[in-house]
Amino acid sequence: MKYISLNLLFLLTIGISSFAQIASSFDPKPFSYAIVVKNIDVSIGWYQSVFGLKLRNRNDSPERGSKIAVLQSGDTLLELIEVNTLLSRDSILHGTPERTLIQGFVKIGFKVSDLDASHKRLEESQVKFFGDVYVDSFSKKRSFLISDPDENLIQIFE
Repeated sequence: MKYISLNLLFLLTIGISSFAQIASSFDPKPFSYAIVVKNIDVSIGWYQSVFGLKLRNRNDSPERGSKIAVLQSGDTLLELIEVNTLLSRDSILHGTPERTLIQGFVKIGFKVSDLDASHKRLEESQVKFFGDVYVDSFSKKRSFLISDPDENLIQIFE
């Protein structure tokens, strides 16, 4: 019985350490986001001027009816996609209650070092704000929402 208990303990220890090694090898980090936009040129200009993103590459494909631009900030990519078959949010949500959302991603977020200075800079840039500064009840961190030219929501975190 003593040997069975020791063997079980040994197998359990090996199993836990193997799982820990597998779990620690899976360490995902945000890398890219994609947003469907109405006018890619307007959106490229907006994201460059508001967030200082750099154009990494652009691919216009008339035969596919699409234009794709990839903007970059550090290691993070933002893909802007314009397609000929775009459905507007207003046409999809026409007749629904106010604040109805479409299933899928709702917003992207940017972290800033100084929320107050960022808020002021965005106000001066005449960016459209969506609500007021929000304070998370758990972390006490503040954030606020803005929208891009296509009314995609962007959350700014401190």
